[in-house]
Formats: sequence, structure tokens, C-alpha cells
Amino acid sequence: MHKLQLLEKPKKIWNCDETGLKFLPDCSRVLQQKGARNVIARCSPSKESVTTLVCINAAGQAMPPLCVVKGKTVRSAQSFATQDGLEGTVWTYQANAWMDDDISVQWFQKVFLPNCGEARPQLLILDSHHSHKVLEMLELAQKKDVHILALPPHTTHVLQPLDKVVFKPFKTAYTRNCTEFLASEPSSTINKVMWQRLSRNTWNTTMRPDLLATTFQATGIFPLNRHRIPESVFAPSDALRGIAQIEPAEDREESATITDPDAAGVQHEVSFDSKVLHGLSIDPTDASMEQPVDVIELLDMTDQQLPALPFKETVSSWTVHPAPWETAEVPTSGQTPWIVHPAPWEIEKAQAPTVVPGPASLPPVDLQEQSANWNIELSTVFYFDVIPATAPAPKRSRAIKSHGLLTSKELID
Repeated sequence: MHKLQLLEKPKKIWNCDETGLKFLPDCSRVLQQKGARNVIARCSPSKESVTTLVCINAAGQAMPPLCVVKGKTVRSAQSFATQDGLEGTVWTYQANAWMDDDISVQWFQKVFLPNCGEARPQLLILDSHHSHKVLEMLELAQKKDVHILALPPHTTHVLQPLDKVVFKPFKTAYTRNCTEFLASEPSSTINKVMWQRLSRNTWNTTMRPDLLATTFQATGIFPLNRHRIPESVFAPSDALRGIAQIEPAEDREESATITDPDAAGVQHEVSFDSKVLHGLSIDPTDASMEQPVDVIELLDMTDQQLPALPFKETVSSWTVHPAPWETAEVPTSGQTPWIVHPAPWEIEKAQAPTVVPGPASLPPVDLQEQSANWNIELSTVFYFDVIPATAPAPKRSRAIKSHGLLTSKELID
């Protein structure tokens, strides 16, 4: 603002944003007797909506709105009673009634530049939607000496004038007009014929110069006042306030008790530094740990790295009997096999299961070379021939590549 010398030029400061107006607005409150089981309210059966782009300046002036209707051809816009709408309204169509890059460029070229005036420079404030940051639009704005300011994400509810002040009373008035119309016309519904009249009445009652001028004051844009933004908006959200701060772990000495099954319940207490055994997969001091302790790894580490670890006492040598599947010999009487559960990393290093080949005519399936488009194991079991995956044929796109903006008179003609 200081650089562009716009501190005292409200007519050169603009803000644009879009909002959706549904044919089926939210039902208003209904007065009914207490205890009634059914509360009846009239609503429109249509779920269609129209995207309306609004652009205002700090002096309380508004440009003609841009209405984006749902459709793929110009007939979708011609089906609306555009002659009953607001004078100067510009119409266009899109498959989902959304703003896209092409519509934004055409709006800037055919609506904003002719209505912003000849004075330069100008400032246009908008949000960070992708359709507002099109390269073609930015190059055209730079050529016409129009400076575009994109607000950071998640800040438009505080910094954008239209979001903060205008759109809420605008939609409230639109819902009230729709409710009054449905109540006064029981046999009518809100459709493409009636929507223009309702939106025009809403525009005339809410887009007043005094209200539009206060929108820039509420956000501190004009007059420039950074103190208009309360400090409470810079505080963390409620979800982050409840997170407890975790203090860094200090060097401490821990101890663990391990029972020797071959020594009739003799327990050995081992003291160690908590940070030395950080590389182990288990924490012996964790009270909530339910997984089995890999004692073999601990014993091997104790024998090999005993000088490096701060053990207070030497762990006595233990005899570990192998599990039945580790040896072909049957354990003698009186010996209890010690079953050691594999550690998680040992499971990951396990070799892939061997795939049993099918008949002689079918070659063995190599899991390492085969594509992962479908389950190879099932194909091996049922002797299905592996069909190589092929790219599907490209579908013929019916998307609209480009379309122009039309006024109400052009649509009628």
C-alpha cells in the first residue's frame, strides 16, 4: 500500500471472491408447538447451485457479478431467465458450476479491466485458489499495471473483506427471500426462472455502499490499520493447546530382571544405560510391553560388548536349548526346549515363500520378475495363464476446452 501510494485511494483497492447460491437453501427456523413430533418446512426440490463471483472496492462500489451455471454448452446458460437478473450480469457455464483457470482469465480481461477505471496502479486482493493464479492472468495484470495480492491459505476468514463481512448477510438475505417466496407461493418452486429474481432482490438489499465500505475497515486494509486484527487469531488452535510438551529424556541408569528357566527360577538383575541399548528392538523397562524378550540377542551383546556397556555385575553363562524345529534330535528327558520368538526384523528378512509350479507345460512363476497387477499366487494355484497388463484405450474427452463470457443480451440474441 505504501509502495503503490494507495493509502488515500480507496477506488483503486479491490477484492474479489466467489460464493455458491443453491436452489435449495438451508431451511430457516420454523415456529411450532412444543412437543410436536413433525416440524414441516417448505424447501425446493432442486439441488443445483450457481457460483457467483463478486468484486468490490474500498469506496463501496461493486462490479457486475459473474454467474457460473452447470452445463457443457451455451444452452445451459440460455435456460435461465437472464433478462430478469441484475443489469450487467455476465454468464458462463462449467461442467460442475465451478471457477476454473479459463473463466478467471476471461473474467479479468472482459469484466475487471473495463470496470476498474483508467487510473493506475490498481490493487486486486484475492485468495490463493489455483484459478486466481493463472500465468496468463498474471502476465496480463503486470502489463496493465494491476498488482495482484494473494492471501495466505487459512487466513481469508480474517483478512478477506468479502468473507468477513459481506457473504454472511448476503446468504442470509437470500435464504430469507427464498423462504418467503416458498411460503407465499405454495404451488411454485425455485427453478431457473425464479432464481434470477431472488438473487437480484438479494443483491439490491445487501450490496449497499455503506456496507461494502465497512468490509475493508473490518480487515484493516483501508484505512490501513494492522491493529484491527486481534491477537487471538494468532493463537494455536484448540486441538494444539491440549498437547502436552514432552521433556527430553535424560541420561539415567535402568535395570531389568530376566529369569533363567533352566536354573529353577533364578533371576538375574542387569543394570545398563538407557541410551546405550537404544539400538535394541525392545525396552526391558517398559511396563506396558507384552511382546516376548529376545534373550539370545541380549546375551550375545553382553558377551561381545561387555566392556563397552556399563553393567554393574556379570551375567552368568546360560545354556540355551534349541527349539525342536532347529534340530533333528529329540530333547532328552528333563530338558525343556527354550522357544525363542523371532524378532520383528527377522520376520522381514525371511525369504519369500516358494511358489509351487503347475503342470509341466506351465513354466515356474518368478515373483521377482512378474508384474504386481494381480495376485500371482492365485494364478499359480489355479493354473491360470499370466496375461501381461496392457494400457487401456484412451477415452475420448468431452471436456470443454474454452468458452466465452456472455451478457444477458447476448444470450437472448
